[in-house]
Amino acid sequence: MYEEWQWFCGTNNSDLSVDLSAEWIGNTCFINGLAVLPHLAFIIFSALALFLLGFCCKYRDLPKTNYLLCYPGHSVKWLVGILSLAVLAAAIGEGVLTDETYRVWQYSTRPHYYVPSAAAFVAMLMSLVYYHHMEKWQLPVMSVPLLCYWILALVGEVLRLVNLGQHNIIDFTVLRFDVTVLMVIAYFILLLNAMNLIRIKVFRPSNRKKVFEDLQNSNMRFLNDYVNIVSNATFWWMNWIFIKGYKKPLEQDDLGDIPERHRADFNHRKFKAAFDREKARADKKGTRPSMLRIYFDAYGSVMLATALLKVTADVLNLVGPLCIGALTSYVVTLSYPVDSELLPPHYVTFGDFFANGFVLIVTMFVVLSMRVCIFNAHFKLAFTLSADVRAAIQR
Repeated sequence: MYEEWQWFCGTNNSDLSVDLSAEWIGNTCFINGLAVLPHLAFIIFSALALFLLGFCCKYRDLPKTNYLLCYPGHSVKWLVGILSLAVLAAAIGEGVLTDETYRVWQYSTRPHYYVPSAAAFVAMLMSLVYYHHMEKWQLPVMSVPLLCYWILALVGEVLRLVNLGQHNIIDFTVLRFDVTVLMVIAYFILLLNAMNLIRIKVFRPSNRKKVFEDLQNSNMRFLNDYVNIVSNATFWWMNWIFIKGYKKPLEQDDLGDIPERHRADFNHRKFKAAFDREKARADKKGTRPSMLRIYFDAYGSVMLATALLKVTADVLNLVGPLCIGALTSYVVTLSYPVDSELLPPHYVTFGDFFANGFVLIVTMFVVLSMRVCIFNAHFKLAFTLSADVRAAIQR
């Protein structure tokens, strides 16, 4: 490799003297340089595409609406994307800490350990913005560049995984190996999701347009089912009623209509169908109908989702005290340093990563934010479910 790559690989890096024609898969700097290219290309492409479509085409004149017609796999895309952002943020921190193991030995910095993760983080963020506008403008053909990006990003992560194998770093205690495996899985899921979207929306023109009955009602303002998952989790779609309630006392007319699936007639029919099935089963076995079976038949999926959110929020409660305990140990270590032999430059392990105070602070902030969103989602589902059941029984 050439001297102009020293800023990326670091000066006096043995990778710079390797003949790439003979041995390239084991060259960590070269592989990291290859892996960063798809992310940089997509960042540039998505920024240009959003700018041109949003400001230089007819889509800038589209009427503004508060709802989205979500594509198939919408929730999968957003959930995997958000989790990938958390993993990539950890990868950036891991790269910085790994680079620090070189700095303590007076080696030059090696940006190739953290630049690819930083580029992937920005690209993943841009992909979410890009996907949101794809749904907003109803342009499923925009998913084709996304598919190409997921393929190239997956290839880059697989190469990094093979490179780790070349150096015998197949160890789940090494954070770099775990992050790479998780990103391979994430990119593969996003790739399958994009392929499914193209199959349904691009190759089947008849499925492109679907007008929901709720959205034909101009007085229907309960848009919970027609917004992206971030707006849903943060209640951003309810800003209109918060603003109106701040300005004046709310009245019944301000709330508008509710969607069909939350109306009394719909829930009564749903509950009665479940009751009839349970009554037929009980008559066949000569037993009494079980109300618990009826509830699970009619609303079992929502009940399980509510319980899962509650358990997740309660588990995340444990992270705060654990982080505070680790932070206390970190402060004690700084206040009363112990002389120990310096380890040679290496990829940081889980223990090294979560022994860092800055990592612990960021972890506490992220986990607390996630817990608030998950806990609010639990309450929203629980209240909505109870209202649906009450409407079904009282009808």
